[in-house]
Amino acid sequence: MRIINFKLLAELTGVLAIVGSLIFVGLQIQQEQRVAESEVFMSALEAKVGIDAAVAEHAEIWVKAKNTSDLNEVESQVMESLVMMYRDRAFFESMATLTIDGASGPLDFSQASGPTLSFAVLLHKNPGAQRIWFNLADREARYFERPGGINVVESFNDAVKAHLAALNKRLGDQPI
Repeated sequence: MRIINFKLLAELTGVLAIVGSLIFVGLQIQQEQRVAESEVFMSALEAKVGIDAAVAEHAEIWVKAKNTSDLNEVESQVMESLVMMYRDRAFFESMATLTIDGASGPLDFSQASGPTLSFAVLLHKNPGAQRIWFNLADREARYFERPGGINVVESFNDAVKAHLAALNKRLGDQPI
């Protein structure tokens, strides 16, 4: 009888040890996900600070593009670079958001509405930047075209265009 009780106690202890280790692993995974999210947010903040510094350095071009389309060749190139920096930040932040959220299969950027909406608001506020972005999007659509495949760049652009359309409907075509 004592042997049976000892065996039962050993089995019960083993089961409790396994359950405890599974709980520990689950908590560790949860903590690692929070660390990954924090790293993404820090990277996004660093990118934003860098882009804001670049815009501040070229503020006169940014304002000129906002109010008119008359940019010389150098100003156009600077403005295109600034828009591409904002776009790339929003694109990669959207991809990181989708990855952290556990997206599987083709990336649906409409589900990463934070970064795409922020970019759409920036474009809505600056018609010159919006014009440049539409030109970039049209030009890049030809380069990244994949017959029969999912085009992540086009998916991102479609999400931004949907946000822009909603902003224009709600706020009008004039920048806020």
